[in-house]
Amino acid sequence: MDQTTLVRQVLAMTHEIDRAVQLADWEGAGRLVAAREPYLTSIQARQSPEAMLMIREIQAIDAATMAASSHARDELQHEYRAAMGRLDSARQYNSQAALRY
Repeated sequence: MDQTTLVRQVLAMTHEIDRAVQLADWEGAGRLVAAREPYLTSIQARQSPEAMLMIREIQAIDAATMAASSHARDELQHEYRAAMGRLDSARQYNSQAALRY
């Protein structure tokens, strides 16, 4: 496979990863990232101008994907902490109720 075709394939896979992230399909995104890795590491330093444009697009999509995943992680952590707080409140209520009855 020539380098331009390889980069085009990596770009297509990157778009698939981006779609999975937009759908919050983190397992699917992880599988796609793992599948893309060998192709990504096969890209050589010297590239045609066309391939360089695609590589820059890949980099931009990857940066946006990282930002989206970090934001989602932060939201999930916040939701988890809030749920744990509610659980603790319910436990305290149950403890107090058990003492009264």
